[in-house]
Amino acid sequence: MMGGEMMAGEMEELGPIPQITSGSFLFGLAPNLNVDKPMTFVADVDIEVNEDGSTGRVISMNLDPRTCEDLNASAGEAVLFTPEEATPITEGGYFSADFGLQIVAGTANCISGSLIEAEIQLDGKVFNESSLCGEMNGMLYRPYPADLGYSEITMERSTFAAIKLEGGEDISTLEIPKNCDDITAIFASEE
Repeated sequence: MMGGEMMAGEMEELGPIPQITSGSFLFGLAPNLNVDKPMTFVADVDIEVNEDGSTGRVISMNLDPRTCEDLNASAGEAVLFTPEEATPITEGGYFSADFGLQIVAGTANCISGSLIEAEIQLDGKVFNESSLCGEMNGMLYRPYPADLGYSEITMERSTFAAIKLEGGEDISTLEIPKNCDDITAIFASEE
């Protein structure tokens, strides 16, 4: 479980969804195999939230993987979430995005440098007006089979976090968010 965060299905007081809008996000994905070596993406997210914050939907996500050597350079084919019907964002801001089977170039894999083939599901929430975070679940097939949800070896969960980009940033100079705690820390340091 994410440090102090509650996920869908747990009891908590639900409030309106923060008024997040579509845009480009710096997206960090920390696999449970080594949470200190996140994969980095620039994600174009198409998202809508009703004005009253009652409901919303994730229409699509296009995650452009970045090379480990140069975060400003694309590593190849994008990881796509383009469902036939938009994914609902429930009260409290929770969503689940099933990406299905995806392949990511080895140059984006900062753990082993090997090509990745995995079934990916992001279970997350709209954290605030400019960020998303949550857990990654699924199954890794290549470079070797592993559960992406929880590792019995590392005792870690796979997590993700995304923060909206303003445009034109040198991504290599930015802190890559990996989980909801990172998002909390980023916004606390801005206060």
